[in-house]
Amino acid sequence: MAITGKFNGTHISSITQNRVVLPKQFKDVLNSYQSDKIVVTLSPYGGLLLYPKVEFDSVCDQLAKGVDKVNRYTLSYLENWSMGIQTLEGSAGRFRISPELLTEAKVKDKIKFIGRGNYIAIWSIEEFEDHQKMIRDQIRQSNEMPVVRL
Repeated sequence: MAITGKFNGTHISSITQNRVVLPKQFKDVLNSYQSDKIVVTLSPYGGLLLYPKVEFDSVCDQLAKGVDKVNRYTLSYLENWSMGIQTLEGSAGRFRISPELLTEAKVKDKIKFIGRGNYIAIWSIEEFEDHQKMIRDQIRQSNEMPVVRL
């Protein structure tokens, strides 16, 4: 399925009673899929992942075609931690995150949405800052240069 937009940018939101509102900019992109069906799962890299259902299915299909163990393990991980298919609630676009996923992702009351093209990463503010610091340190310590000049 072709999309008309990509998720990009960052937004901070509050979580109340395991429910959160999808930021409007991301809801608009989700609407380009002509579906309000989403899947929330735990990321193997930290935080959570929110996929439009069609994108989650595509990722799972690609992983299932992989011949090495890491593809099978990643597929199993994403499926095992998935909350299953949800539909956004109401015009505000609320969705639920299970207490188990919130605990695993170390999310308390505020979350950060980060657009990543065909999916959205969801982090606790503190965990995201720690993750970004680790990435920044790896970049600074590397002898390699990116393929584009920054």
